[in-house]
Amino acid sequence: MKANTPRFAARIAVVLARRADLAGAISRLIPTALRVSARTVISGCAGAAAVVALPSSAQEISNVRSVDIALAGHISQRCGMAAGQSTDLGNLSRPRISATTRVQLDCNVPFTMSIQAQRGAIQNLLMPGGQGGYQGSVPYSLNVELPVRRPDRELLTRAFEGRALVAGQTMSSLGGIAQDGMLLRLDVGNVTSSSGLLAGEYGETIVITMAPT
Repeated sequence: MKANTPRFAARIAVVLARRADLAGAISRLIPTALRVSARTVISGCAGAAAVVALPSSAQEISNVRSVDIALAGHISQRCGMAAGQSTDLGNLSRPRISATTRVQLDCNVPFTMSIQAQRGAIQNLLMPGGQGGYQGSVPYSLNVELPVRRPDRELLTRAFEGRALVAGQTMSSLGGIAQDGMLLRLDVGNVTSSSGLLAGEYGETIVITMAPT
C-alpha cells in the first residue's frame, strides 16, 4: 500500500487540480523518471486539441452542397431595311403588268411592318382625275412575302389593294424574326375607260416602315 501511495496521490492531484496547475502538480508528485513521459502526454494532448479545433470557416465550406453563379449579358435590338428603289413599269397600257422586287431586311426581334401609299393608284402626275374620256389613274395591288423564323422557317403572305394603303396597313411578323429579306410584287390592274389612259408621266409612292414589337 505504501508503494502505491505516490501514484494514487498523483491521480487525485490530476483530478482535483485546476487545468492551469496540471503540469505543476504532476511534476511535484511523479518521480523524476516518469516526468518526461508525463509532460510528453500533456503536450501531445494539447497538440491533438489544436488539430481537432479547426477554423469554423473550414467546417462551413465542407457543408456546402451547391453554388449558384449568376451570369448576365445584353444584345441590342436591330431592325432595318435596305434603301428603297424606283421601279419603271414602262407602258401602262399593256395588259397584266407586274413588277417584283426583293428588299433586304434584318430584324433580330419580332416586329410590325407598316405600309402606306401616297395616292392609292398609279396616277397621272399632272391630271390624276383624267381628262375628257381618258383615264388618269390605274389601280394596283401589292403582295408581300415575308420569310420569318419562330424558330422554324415560315412564309407570311399578305395582299393589299392600293386604295386601302392610303389609310395605312400593317403586317406583323407574328413573333418571328427576319433575316432573309422580303419579296414585293406589284400587279397593275385594268384600265376601265374605253379611251384608255391620258398621256403623261404616272407615279405612286409606297412607304414601308418597320418597328420592333
